[in-house]
Amino acid sequence: MANSRSGDSIITRVTRILESFDSTRITQTPSGVARRTGLPVSSAHRLMNELADNGFLERDDDGGFRIGMRLWELTTRGSNALGLRQVAMPFMEEVQAGIR
Repeated sequence: MANSRSGDSIITRVTRILESFDSTRITQTPSGVARRTGLPVSSAHRLMNELADNGFLERDDDGGFRIGMRLWELTTRGSNALGLRQVAMPFMEEVQAGIR
């Protein structure tokens, strides 16, 4: 169900916010996200704060936001990358022990 002037659902708006992060935009402000997503600044700010309150985004000291650990954790739960991590872990622990 849409609850915005544009008619976009909350899921669509949150998806647009999360998709605005990439390798060149690791940290973003709500106003920057609003420009890139077409959301009103107030909506971007409110949604980003809610995402941060739930661990999906993290706030920095300068008022920016970045992808949070909870989002990373959720994405690895059913990911094929989890199997790779489990296979690689003994080797990575050996490397870490060797170089401290």
